[in-house]
Amino acid sequence: MTYDCIVLPGGGVDLNGSPSAWVFLSCGTTHHPPVLNKNSFPINEATVSAAYLIERNIPSNKILIENWSLDTIGNTYFARQCIIEPMELHPLAVITNDFHMARTKLIFDWFFFIINFSNRSF
Repeated sequence: MTYDCIVLPGGGVDLNGSPSAWVFLSCGTTHHPPVLNKNSFPINEATVSAAYLIERNIPSNKILIENWSLDTIGNTYFARQCIIEPMELHPLAVITNDFHMARTKLIFDWFFFIINFSNRSF
């Protein structure tokens, strides 16, 4: 099957298989500040993920970044409202890691009802 859109929600695990700092710190909460770069600006996970894909020869004109959200629910909402629906990108697939899959599947099912999933991390 071919897809019009592949969504890569954040999350992730470190080399030890533990949830990465992205999972704990995300874009910041009242309990955890955001991860900052060397200039003290918050690091946007979507931008970092896009750079990762570009470094692996995915054409930049094929990558759309959703960076309005602060969590997976917001990521799903804004991806659908601002990218997927306006561009009529159907069908779509969602790829994330095993740690993040159950939560991501519930949220995407809530917003989209039926979706194809892969548990391969990027």
